[in-house]
Amino acid sequence: MTLEEQIQTLWDNMAFARLLRTCRLAAAPSRLLLSLTAVLIVSLTGTLLDLVSQSVVIDTRYPAKLQLSDFNGTEHHTELDAFVADRRLLRYFIDSRRDESEHVSRQGVFTTLWAFGAARFNEATFSLLAPGRGGILTRLSNVWGNLWMCILAIFWAIRFHTLYSLFFFSIWAVTFCFLGGAICRSVALQHSRHEKPGLIEVLDFSGCRFGSLISGPVLSALTLLFFAFMIYLLGLLLNIPKAGELLLGLGLGLALFFGVLCVLMLVGTTAGGSLMLPVIACEGSDGFDAVSRSLRYVFSQPWWMLFYTLIAGLCGTISYLVARFLLYLLLIITYGMVYLGVVGEPQSLSKLNRIWPQPSFYNFLSSGPAPIGWTEMVSAVVVRITVLFVIGLLASFVISFYFSASTVIYSLMRRKIDGTGLDHVYIKLEGVFDSVDAPKDDTAETL
Repeated sequence: MTLEEQIQTLWDNMAFARLLRTCRLAAAPSRLLLSLTAVLIVSLTGTLLDLVSQSVVIDTRYPAKLQLSDFNGTEHHTELDAFVADRRLLRYFIDSRRDESEHVSRQGVFTTLWAFGAARFNEATFSLLAPGRGGILTRLSNVWGNLWMCILAIFWAIRFHTLYSLFFFSIWAVTFCFLGGAICRSVALQHSRHEKPGLIEVLDFSGCRFGSLISGPVLSALTLLFFAFMIYLLGLLLNIPKAGELLLGLGLGLALFFGVLCVLMLVGTTAGGSLMLPVIACEGSDGFDAVSRSLRYVFSQPWWMLFYTLIAGLCGTISYLVARFLLYLLLIITYGMVYLGVVGEPQSLSKLNRIWPQPSFYNFLSSGPAPIGWTEMVSAVVVRITVLFVIGLLASFVISFYFSASTVIYSLMRRKIDGTGLDHVYIKLEGVFDSVDAPKDDTAETL
């Protein structure tokens, strides 16, 4: 084998080219539309719930300084910020729920989670590439710290706003499983067969396989809860007088066994959970196969899984910053032209600042003085909805990239472990039989 062939083989094995093309797959209009639909459904659900229930306390008397630097330097005053930064402050916010002073206000859970998650996501992204943020280990530590804060935010919502969270996260899970499955199916067909399926085709596939798409994450969560419940039972037995302590000593070994299973399931699900929907999109299988394949791929080749994920994460970070910069240019150029139209008129400039505060790269939707009169109020609401749509486009690209990268990583891991070609994908025949059951001379079969 010549040196050129060896280099080409190494390039193919490391799959840089395919991972680098993930950005182009994610930017396809059909996938962006599916992602935007998911964002709109979740956002509308959260907004409607926030209109009904505004239970999150904002108390300006107790600003909570987060452990990691906030990219826009704002102070934090919500009970979520207190929970993440300093649990001792949380009791002040809980007591403030009965306080009607001018220092206390309330907002919805979704609004709180959105603002907190967006800040942490931006901080994690900018910390990787922004200058003056330390070495690579410091940057990775910053990313992990922001990710951990987001996990704590979800725990806070479930712990202190349980009914709200159960309903909201159920809608969120169903929406992303259905539309995420459609995105993965679309990417699988284009990545493996160079086809560009229509929206109706991928939505039909997702509808037919919806039970499998939702059963994979549910089965994984139920398995983890079962292992955790077996350990929890040992704690219940400890409440039995005298016999409880004996049962604890005798059952500790079994509890540690279930603890090991919990750790393995948690690690496997966290690292390989992104592969569940691509399994069904590529194989047309069920939820059990999705769980078993994702866990097997993670534990059999963890370093390759980590390598592919890091490369995809780096590509995603750069793509996100480029997309954010382009959208920022769109907003700031539009704002600048409007600003030039009213330059020299102080009253008009003040009106513009009340209706549409100048956007920044870190914050597309800046805050400004309150509008005066109903006409300015209506205009400010319309402007806010328009800017939120632009923000939704950015969030849609992130979601589309996540599912696209997950599908590409799954095909690479499958080739690495099972030796299956990258062009292998499940195809459903027009008749009653699927391709795996069809005769070999049929025109459509599993590639």
